[in-house]
Amino acid sequence: MAVKNFAVAASADDGLEDSGTVTLNGTAISLNSVLRYGGLSFDTSGAAIAQGTALASAVLTLTMVLAWTGNHTWKGHKVTNSAQFTTGASNISSRYTGAPTTASVTDTSSSASAGTNAIDVTAIVQELVNQAGWTSSSRITLVAKANAGNAYQFRAYDYGSNYATLVVTTAEGAAVKMRHYLDMMR
Repeated sequence: MAVKNFAVAASADDGLEDSGTVTLNGTAISLNSVLRYGGLSFDTSGAAIAQGTALASAVLTLTMVLAWTGNHTWKGHKVTNSAQFTTGASNISSRYTGAPTTASVTDTSSSASAGTNAIDVTAIVQELVNQAGWTSSSRITLVAKANAGNAYQFRAYDYGSNYATLVVTTAEGAAVKMRHYLDMMR
C-alpha cells in the first residue's frame, strides 16, 4: 500500500458558489443554503495515481470553523483533468450537475464544537481514477451541494494552507483483482 497526501494549494483550488456567483478568495466555504455549492480541487501530479489503481481508502478531511450539522452531498467532477475553479457563472454547480460521478456521499455528521470532519470519499475517487483517459497528472475535483439550510462551514485556502486535505491509500496488490471485478460489472 502507498499513502498519497493532497492539499488544496491555491485560491483557485477551492471555491464557494452562491446562486451562480463563484467566490475563490474567501476564508471559509459555507454550505448553509440549498443555493450553495462548494468545490475542492486536488493536484495529483506530485503523487501520481495511475489509471485503474485500486484504492483501499480516500478520506477528505475538512477543518471546520464552528460547531456543525451537515446535510450535503459530495460528488466528483468526472472528467480526466478537471480544471481549477474560475469566477465564471455557475463554475462549481455545473461540475456537480454536468459531469458528476455516479458515486456520491451524503454527509450528515455533526459536532458541538469546531474541529475536523473526515468524510470517506473512496467510491467517488475510485470512479474518477477508473475512468478512461485518467493520467498521472489528472486533478481530483470534489463538489458538494447543500441539501438543506444548515450550519456547515469549513476553512478555505485563503485562510491558510492544509485546511482541506485528501489522503488516498492505494491497494496496489489488489489492482488486478479490482480491474477484473470492474470488467465483470460492465
